[in-house]
Amino acid sequence: MSQRDSKAITAIVALAMIGGAAAQTPQDPLTGSAIVRVETDPPGAPGNFTFTGVPGGTIVAGGNLTATALGDGSYSTTASTPPPGLALVSISCDDGASQTPSRGAVPARTANFEFDRGETVTCVFRYRKVDLAEESTRSAGSKPQDPGAPAKPGTEPGSAPGGMPAGSESCVAPAMVPKAGKWNISNLPGRMVCGTMVNMPLTPSQETGTLTIQDCGWTVVGTPMAEGNAPLTMRAVDNSGSVYTGTVGGMQDGIPMTIEFTWNLNSDEWIVGDLKSSVTQQGMTCNMSRPFELRYSGG
Repeated sequence: MSQRDSKAITAIVALAMIGGAAAQTPQDPLTGSAIVRVETDPPGAPGNFTFTGVPGGTIVAGGNLTATALGDGSYSTTASTPPPGLALVSISCDDGASQTPSRGAVPARTANFEFDRGETVTCVFRYRKVDLAEESTRSAGSKPQDPGAPAKPGTEPGSAPGGMPAGSESCVAPAMVPKAGKWNISNLPGRMVCGTMVNMPLTPSQETGTLTIQDCGWTVVGTPMAEGNAPLTMRAVDNSGSVYTGTVGGMQDGIPMTIEFTWNLNSDEWIVGDLKSSVTQQGMTCNMSRPFELRYSGG
């Protein structure tokens, strides 16, 4: 969510180009493996986590599920409802350097594995402790919607979502719009992959920012509190308002790059999402991915 990520990827591109990281010996088996891992915050949360698909089964926090001898193609696994007091906040997969990277869909609780020849792919489902009252409220009507779901009824032209002044717009708002104001941003652990030379984690961090609502909530502009960071413009994918996308582009240390952002709204005060970027310089390609979470902190 900040320029730390863009600076990290350009630094790693330079490091990889001069051979500052040890090369890994590529392997080329005929079949691959899919691994699902569950992580919780705080670690070791009680309860079982059940997955249906490939791989499938039941594990506890910190455990892995593995499916082996998989051919090229697509596979998926879906998590059941988490134990009480926990909410799924991100799904991240470690094959960002692949031509067909795997993806996680938090609203659907699904990891979609995309296998090239002989790949081993790990997708991590991360859960965070939530207040039971908040969880009950979400279950009663504020739970995430699928991107293609119809808008909630009762949205009238000129309504004032997200803390906008009444009467400031004359348009129909999406069904769900984040609140305007200050937000706390948790950048969760990410990963940087540069060919076979670099595969390294990105450390978590915390920051704050401000969201401004435009176009009745169809456009949301995020302004970081840190000086020098570019604003982020996000737009609703459809009238459900459950998914917003946006990009930030520019030059970093002389290297052109674009970071793509996706937001999944769990409620108007809670957003989970991910960012990704791919940079190629002098034949070296680096792929970065990181999940994050935003929590509303006030107007």
